[in-house]
Amino acid sequence: MAEARKIQIVLIPGLGGDHRMAYPQKDLPFDLITPDLIEMKPAETLPEYARRFGEHLIGGRLIDNTQPLFLAGYSFGSAIALELAPTFQPNGLILIGGLVSGGELRPIVRYFGLHFVRHIPLIAFTLATPVIRKFMRRNSEVPERDLDSCMVMYKDFSRNLFRAAYHAVAHWRLERSDIPSSRPFTIPILRIHGECDQIITCPTANSNDNEDLLIILGAKHLINFARREAVNRAIENFIDRTMQDTA
Repeated sequence: MAEARKIQIVLIPGLGGDHRMAYPQKDLPFDLITPDLIEMKPAETLPEYARRFGEHLIGGRLIDNTQPLFLAGYSFGSAIALELAPTFQPNGLILIGGLVSGGELRPIVRYFGLHFVRHIPLIAFTLATPVIRKFMRRNSEVPERDLDSCMVMYKDFSRNLFRAAYHAVAHWRLERSDIPSSRPFTIPILRIHGECDQIITCPTANSNDNEDLLIILGAKHLINFARREAVNRAIENFIDRTMQDTA
């Protein structure tokens, strides 16, 4: 197993979450860096936002540049991790219930983000809280012990950030003119995805040698909570294998 003190994982939360979203991964034998999202400026694109988020990580001295680094993101956070990769040059990327473009959002989810989310009154987020709790209890597979934590994160989350980031990720396409390959990266990538994800379309297997894909049968969107053992085991195996390959 890779030594814990030498491996850093930046775990970037999804929309509606913060550093507490990484709680199910707290037992991983690595140094976990769990930053909160920052506010998004008006009309800011997702790549522009990711650039500022990266500057926030560097400015806050949250990362030790002398040690191996893995970038990981939950859902929306996976888009930020992908955008940061060319700058940070991590040892690997881990996308947990994540996406590689706005086009991977479920059609109705993306349509709502493109056309409606920015116009939702802020009070609507508060009024929707009981409905969201009932939906999560019935459909998310999140254990009851974690449901309260998820709802607290949702209540604490910036409504303006939710609207702006949701809109930005619905428009997002990963395009890097400085990378000639048709694939965005040559570094190792692990995608962990629920087969029955209601938010992001389940990816299909591909022939890219640098990408591992784990589809967890029957799992839904918040797989880091609902299937924490499988998720943690996959992360640990991926990091150990990646570090062995680069040794």
